[in-house]
Amino acid sequence: MPPSTAPTRRQYSSCDACRRSKRRCCLPPENDGDPHSVCTNCKRIGSPCTFDFAKSHSRVLTRRSRRRLTPRANLSGKCDESTSTLANGVDAVHDSQPVADQDILTSWLNIDLDHCLDENSTSFLHSTEFPDILADNATLARHHDGIATSLLTHRSDSVQHLVLYNTRLNIGSSPSSPLHLLNSKLSATILDQCLARIHDTIVTGCASRFIGYECNLYKPRHCYRLEDGDCGSPQDQKPVQLDPISKENVSITQDANYRMTILGAIRFLDHFSDLYGNRLTVPARRKSDAVLKAVLRAFSLQWLSPINSTTGVQLTNNHNSAVSRDTPRDSSMDAFYDSWFQARSLINSALSVPSFRVIYAILMFDGISIPAKASGETLVAHEFLDAGLQKLNCLTGLVEQYCMNLGPHSIYGPVMETSLSVVRWCGHVRDIGAALTADHVCKLSDVSGNDKGQMTSSRYEPMSPSRFHRSFNQDFDDSVPGLCRAAAAEAFRVWKHIVSIKGSLSSPIKNDIGSFPNLSADITSMITAVGKFKDVFGSSLDLCIGNIGYLSMRSRLSSVSILMFWNLGVFVLMESLKPTMTGLSPPCSHSIFSRLQTFTEEAALSVTRIAERVLSLPFEEMFNLQNGISAEASALSYHITPTLVAATFQKAIENILCLQLCSPRGVGTLSLHADSTWKQHIDAILKALVSLDATIGGLQASSLAIQTLMRNHGDIISDCWSCDFET
Repeated sequence: MPPSTAPTRRQYSSCDACRRSKRRCCLPPENDGDPHSVCTNCKRIGSPCTFDFAKSHSRVLTRRSRRRLTPRANLSGKCDESTSTLANGVDAVHDSQPVADQDILTSWLNIDLDHCLDENSTSFLHSTEFPDILADNATLARHHDGIATSLLTHRSDSVQHLVLYNTRLNIGSSPSSPLHLLNSKLSATILDQCLARIHDTIVTGCASRFIGYECNLYKPRHCYRLEDGDCGSPQDQKPVQLDPISKENVSITQDANYRMTILGAIRFLDHFSDLYGNRLTVPARRKSDAVLKAVLRAFSLQWLSPINSTTGVQLTNNHNSAVSRDTPRDSSMDAFYDSWFQARSLINSALSVPSFRVIYAILMFDGISIPAKASGETLVAHEFLDAGLQKLNCLTGLVEQYCMNLGPHSIYGPVMETSLSVVRWCGHVRDIGAALTADHVCKLSDVSGNDKGQMTSSRYEPMSPSRFHRSFNQDFDDSVPGLCRAAAAEAFRVWKHIVSIKGSLSSPIKNDIGSFPNLSADITSMITAVGKFKDVFGSSLDLCIGNIGYLSMRSRLSSVSILMFWNLGVFVLMESLKPTMTGLSPPCSHSIFSRLQTFTEEAALSVTRIAERVLSLPFEEMFNLQNGISAEASALSYHITPTLVAATFQKAIENILCLQLCSPRGVGTLSLHADSTWKQHIDAILKALVSLDATIGGLQASSLAIQTLMRNHGDIISDCWSCDFET
């Protein structure tokens, strides 16, 4: 094969122009073998070259440089010069390659290291442009992992403890440290910029309300703080930041409270999968990346307007679904339908992959509203949840064993334990939510033994109405999110017991009350816990709803979310115990069931007040548009699971009808009102249910709930409906 043209030589020094632009300065040889006086870059752009000075120094080589170049000199007779740096050594090796290949290598080598930590730059180690890069992060950081592992294998030696202690000062400071994955967010290169904003707004907000450290009943040994996407006041909102790394969190190892995102915890755990015994092949990693990206896209599309959207979101036409969908839809609806079926197909193909990305994708997919019934296929709610929770149980043991092996002096051990606790709590929340609203039996182990702060609610005294002066009160507003997190922790304890009672009564021997000797005590304890929650948090949360117009968006969403789902739990408890209440031998006294009926009536009135107050507020169009969400979305549309919101409204209407039509006249809270009052309550709740159709996900969930209500109570509900036509 004839030799190729002589490659360009790398000079000893760069000219001024190349040094300023950080380009590789090369001199092509002349016919006589001597180099030109103008470098390639300056000749191309027509700039004066200062190589004359560099040329006078180009042949000055030290003996060390000559010795270092000796093994490489045989590769090419033309490569007779090099510098003492590693980068120039690599260049000298590749100088013997064709010019086309060298240009590609040059663009890779000349990284602007001075700007790697610039706040407007995204480190290539954390870039999520393509799934391949996500998987390669583990390879790029193995050197750091190897150092930490080699130190830990000798932790029995006291001298090594001192070395490890000194090493702590440097661990995590490198831009390539895996610790930077913890607080990474969804990059706009993974999804469209609009969908990335939606994901961060919805997920970070709900995570801070229900997944935060105060709510986590798994009791992690180390505190953590989830990014909450601080919404601030509704008048002055900023869009969610899309940078995957926050530079202020570089010193995360020196902060006792780990700051992270849920997506960051997932990435961090998968980063070390090979080390804790969960070796993933390259195809498995590619499947994990693909399924997570598809699910996040379908999830984010839920908050677009169902009417033709101008957000510029691209349709996904690369999935050929065998399911025909005969309902006419707009482009945004087409995008959601196609993305949902594509995500479902990819989850099916990735069920054998044991990665945290697949687990997170399953948990997220479980909360996505199921599209309208498709012809030719039956869609099942919580289709993959059991498989995802089973994977989580399997990986939990591997990670816990790995953390034990790291030892008490490790930095990565506590971070991995905390990340695992966050993911497990996400699974537990999804497990409880499915058990409350469907025929689902909780699969995760009970965390009652890990309950931290059984009396945490005792620290919160009911808020006095005198603290609120019908204007914006910053102190009051700042206290609302903390109050709601404390209420969420107590609510999860109660919901666990509700799910347990519901599961017992729905067993095959549910008609045999004698098979549950502790049922009476469990029901009494359950209703007592409901009363305790009402005593501690009821008046404060009602105060928030009554003054919701004076709260910031963050406090609005917190108070609406926790109170809505607390009421949902009360409805589920009443629904579960109703067969035993009307049976021949009820397990509890009449006074216990009367108290539960009172709680149910109060919950229905609470949902009515929430619906009326929220619908009376003007749309926060600027806030919605800045976060990529439908402009007409209300605070009711901001929950991560639209089906739970629709289920709360549906059960509220059903309970109002049941209490009004089945209870003896003159008994109960609702019956004390005039006949038109309870109809107004149904009208208000139904309007709130209809308002969910401002988003795609809300439309899917509310349509199904309305169909069920109209099928069972169509005439009564039609009689309650009102409209505001003027002609």
